[in-house]
Amino acid sequence: MGSWTDNTQSVELDGSSSVRHRVVYSVRDVPEQKVQFGTVKVDYGTVAVWRPFDPDDKGVDASWRNGVWRNVYRIKVPQHPIPNRLKYVQYGVEEVTVGEVCAKLPVAELQVSYQLQEHLRSI
Repeated sequence: MGSWTDNTQSVELDGSSSVRHRVVYSVRDVPEQKVQFGTVKVDYGTVAVWRPFDPDDKGVDASWRNGVWRNVYRIKVPQHPIPNRLKYVQYGVEEVTVGEVCAKLPVAELQVSYQLQEHLRSI
């Protein structure tokens, strides 16, 4: 019998109350941004994740390897005050095409996660 390698890593996804161990697939290094990207599978599909990376220290024991993977993107549904009812908010609904589906749906924005924005600003 061959040996089994546990290739799960620490991942903290937005909305999660804690770090979980998940398999990270398709890891890609982006040395100029000092970051690695990968994907993890979750109940609702695949999520793009990132972690800091030191291209000058690619050793097996490099400290950055203990870093937590986090979401690359967040989806934000903007809400606006309802005229004459300032304590209440509503979201916009517009006709949206996603893949082959065209329907009136809540308007959403794809944003780079706060932690990744901060990392990129720091390099």
